[in-house]
Amino acid sequence: MEISPQAVVLPKETDHLEQGKYGPVFPRTPACNGFTIVARVKPGHADAMREYGYSLAKALEQDPYLLAPLKLR
Repeated sequence: MEISPQAVVLPKETDHLEQGKYGPVFPRTPACNGFTIVARVKPGHADAMREYGYSLAKALEQDPYLLAPLKLR
C-alpha cells in the first residue's frame, strides 16, 4: 500500500474539532507527520499567512511531491 503525501491546513476556528487534554485535536496527514511553523506574525498579517497555507495545500494536491526536497538531510 502506497501512501501519497497530503497537506492539511489547520482551521482558524477550532470549536468543531474534538477536544483533547490540552485543547483541540488537529487532523493528521495519512503519513502522520508533517511540519509546523511557529512564528510571530505582524498584526494584520495572520490572514495572509493562513491564505499562504491554503495555497500550499492546493499546490500539494497538484504535485504531492512538491515538498520532497525538504526530506533531504
